[in-house]
Amino acid sequence: LGAGGTCLARTEVERRCPSDQEISDFLVWHCVLKYIQIRLLLEELPYHEVIIVGCGKVGYTLVEQLGSEDHDIVVIDEKPEKVSTITNNLDAMGIVGNGINHQILIDAGITTADLLIAVTGDDEKNLLCCVIARKTGHC
Repeated sequence: LGAGGTCLARTEVERRCPSDQEISDFLVWHCVLKYIQIRLLLEELPYHEVIIVGCGKVGYTLVEQLGSEDHDIVVIDEKPEKVSTITNNLDAMGIVGNGINHQILIDAGITTADLLIAVTGDDEKNLLCCVIARKTGHC
């Protein structure tokens, strides 16, 4: 960081770093846009069985929104406290485990699920969850 809270680019030109609030606002809007994309996809499906891998802020928000619309939701996360928070406060079932584990996905109902949403903090894990879901189920 340069003087005054600026980022120094490789060309030594100073640029302002985004504030924590700006980053937070960006993440909220990103989540809203993803939610709209998911809503459009769900409108095409006759019945909605959804698996969400990752119980962080984005996962919680998705369960909160989709749960209020009468979807059957199963969440998967490796942290028991995050799964408990969602299952105790929202209308969702929870599984503690790794979302890239084939048996965990089978237990969550991947063979009949309409949609799997992977929103962990790890892009590679998210991609692998989706690949496994695609090969195992019809989502």
